[in-house]
Amino acid sequence: MAWFPRLRELIIFDCPKLVSMPSIPWRTGAPCSAQIVGVGLGIERLVYPSYGMEFSLDIEGKGGEDDDFWSGLNFSNLTDLEKFHMKIIPFLPLDKLRVLTSLKKIDIEGVSSVLPPVEGGWCHGMYRFPVEDLQISRCDASGKELTLLLSFLPNLSKLFIRECMNITGLGVVEDVETASREQQQQTRVGEEEIITAAAAQGLLFLPSQLQELMIYNCSNASLLANSSHDNHTEAGGGLQRLRCLRSLWIDKCPEFLSSYSSSLISSFLPFPTCLQDLDLLDVKHMQTLQPLSNLTSLTGLMLRILGGSTEEGLWSLLAHGRLTELHLYTDSDFFAGSDPSRPHDKDFFARSSKLFYLYTEINTGFLAVPICSLLSSTLTKLCLSFDMEIERLTKEQEEALQLLTSLQELEFSYGFKLQCLPAGLHNLINLEKLQIESCRAIRSLPSLPSSLQELVMERCGGIKSLPNALPISLEKLRIRHCNAIKSLPKNGLPSLMLELDVLEGNSEELKRACRKLIGIIPIVRA
Repeated sequence: MAWFPRLRELIIFDCPKLVSMPSIPWRTGAPCSAQIVGVGLGIERLVYPSYGMEFSLDIEGKGGEDDDFWSGLNFSNLTDLEKFHMKIIPFLPLDKLRVLTSLKKIDIEGVSSVLPPVEGGWCHGMYRFPVEDLQISRCDASGKELTLLLSFLPNLSKLFIRECMNITGLGVVEDVETASREQQQQTRVGEEEIITAAAAQGLLFLPSQLQELMIYNCSNASLLANSSHDNHTEAGGGLQRLRCLRSLWIDKCPEFLSSYSSSLISSFLPFPTCLQDLDLLDVKHMQTLQPLSNLTSLTGLMLRILGGSTEEGLWSLLAHGRLTELHLYTDSDFFAGSDPSRPHDKDFFARSSKLFYLYTEINTGFLAVPICSLLSSTLTKLCLSFDMEIERLTKEQEEALQLLTSLQELEFSYGFKLQCLPAGLHNLINLEKLQIESCRAIRSLPSLPSSLQELVMERCGGIKSLPNALPISLEKLRIRHCNAIKSLPKNGLPSLMLELDVLEGNSEELKRACRKLIGIIPIVRA
């Protein structure tokens, strides 16, 4: 680069015979950037932007194991690097990683190993890196390798594991700092045994300081009810030792709770009480919500349960008074036969529950008078998803819905055979937003609440016209993919209208009618 001392940007595309290039980055103390795609040296793509808020390096290899792969990087000029994405390449040698003193996030994808072999074996504690955020995707590394890698990251607070099929079990390493001196000595001695066991069984042991944990599509992974080194005590089982964990997201890991399906350990609580947000999606072996009964700090809960389940444990969870958002998907009639007044009297529940947002399927049985009456004073947003066969709400369901007088937002979605919306919608006197999505059998809208400020209709091809008189409070009207609607209401639009959006998937006739209102309504998309 001596020929171009003022060079700030280097772009090389599709030069497969290129086998030599300057070290990246080639300067320090001044900004420079590089985009290199389709060259030799085993590199498929290299992007080094040093502009903006974050110093980052993105490298994708061609799948080889070239010993000279990293020779093209000038690590002495990468001390400010904050984010490193490595895809289908040999893992960065740890002596090189040690130079990156500002590195906060590593994203590893498509590698067979996360640690190079070391003669004589690895010694725990030989490396410490400042990384706080680690993402591992489609990795064939063993539990031993991953456990050891995590032990090098004492500041790690966020971990995302995706499609790592060699992981069969998850446990938590004991926090040495909070243990007694004798326990610390025993723990250090036992760490080598833990890692050895992990190698043999495909187990991954997590560091106790984690605050966010996300695991996606690890179909073989199962949470250990008891770690092999904790003497089978209930306090150490599951993720209980993650005493700083705030957020947990598990998706497409059906066997994650399989260790808790046995009646012998049915009373064990898998998650720490500090947990605030929990998403369990596409999991089995959750017959009740009793395993969540200790989560007194929980504010958000999303459940998509495979197989049958009952509401046992839900009402005590709501009565803790912290849960404000609940997404519930289940194959069973979840609320059927429930007695919400059983764990606490109704007055206490009404005072303590603060559930504001509920997303549930119609088949869960939520729309029942005893349940809706308890949530009538707090629930402000409700999203109802329908199954393929439901044509209308029953009389009892409509009566229950009208009890939710605090509702400000209401959504009906995926009612493919739903013929009509509830006739009593106008009784929801605080409703501000109504959204109707993928309800293609509905032919017309009922009388709408006078308080309504926003109306959204998406993929409702059966609706041919809007009501002649829309609520005078309506400020936003959004219509998408409703091509049967050809015109605006005969009585015109409310004078308070601020936004009109008919841009996507609608008839040209409707768009032309809306374009005439440009300059009259502040925002028109047509």
